[in-house]
Amino acid sequence: MKNIIVSLSILFFVYLMSSCNSEKSNTTANQETPSADTNNEQQLCFLRVTRGEPIVTEEDTLPVIDSLIIRLVIKNDSVAGVYNWLPSQKDRLTGSLKGTLKGDVVTAIHTYGAEGTTAREEKVMKIGADSIWIKHGELQEKEGVWVLEDKEAAQYTESAPKVNCK
Repeated sequence: MKNIIVSLSILFFVYLMSSCNSEKSNTTANQETPSADTNNEQQLCFLRVTRGEPIVTEEDTLPVIDSLIIRLVIKNDSVAGVYNWLPSQKDRLTGSLKGTLKGDVVTAIHTYGAEGTTAREEKVMKIGADSIWIKHGELQEKEGVWVLEDKEAAQYTESAPKVNCK
């Protein structure tokens, strides 16, 4: 029970730290889908928490809670932000996003650390009214960046609901 409380506390702390920034903003995640012709900076946040079957050991029962945290800061057609995949066990990907917005589609490079190495991967995400969809497909390495081999064939198969930015 103590491990569950500690694990949940750590997860909540990570979420708070990843969603905080030094500027105060009145922007909420409940705004319309951003357009590329606006001069205002917008912040959009998305969070998906998935609970799996607990792992039972001789000493304790460990919760399985995976989280995807995305924070986008959009100004005109430029996008920057955070993309963190935080599984409860291993293979965490924590890093930054930098890219462009065309209509409701963000194309960005995700620079992340995972298991002691740094990698760069193209992320294509479609912003909806109440969620964001992430495109997945075969990847190939080009000039040190993992990119979608066939962007047209890749599918939006993963989503995260919109939440208020804190």
